[in-house]
Amino acid sequence: MPVIRYQKTLEREPVVAPAANVRLRTFGRPHDATAWLLLRQGALADQIACGRAWQLADFRRELLDKPWFVPGHFWLAEPMNGLPPRQLAGSIALQLDDSNTAVVHWLLVAPEYRRRKIATNLLQLAESTAWQQQRFRLRLETLSTWQAACRFYHALGYEEA
Repeated sequence: MPVIRYQKTLEREPVVAPAANVRLRTFGRPHDATAWLLLRQGALADQIACGRAWQLADFRRELLDKPWFVPGHFWLAEPMNGLPPRQLAGSIALQLDDSNTAVVHWLLVAPEYRRRKIATNLLQLAESTAWQQQRFRLRLETLSTWQAACRFYHALGYEEA
């Protein structure tokens, strides 16, 4: 599947508009990795070919073991509607490198929480953090077949790189 690379240059600090019925927090609670794996499975269920479900080793390889990974730059959106604390509505990770660029990874929203501004809220939080760290250019990737994601990034000012 062809990958599309997007980029955006920030001209001012983004305002983080709160999404309804979720609380954003950073990664680090005991069951966060397991909850993220369930989020990934649900969020990508209709997008990826059937294969084996990811395990904790996959999560570690994809995120925790990356040299850029910082728990404070990996946000989780928790539902505030009394659902079990291990369920997540969304996530996003931000990589800060040595240049003035930040890279967005793993923006996910569970299907039952889509169209509630959660993805926008998570992306604004990542952009604001990048701005505060003096990273004014952001990059991200998605698959060309994920047309909803492509439209979303374009609507938020991202252009194909």
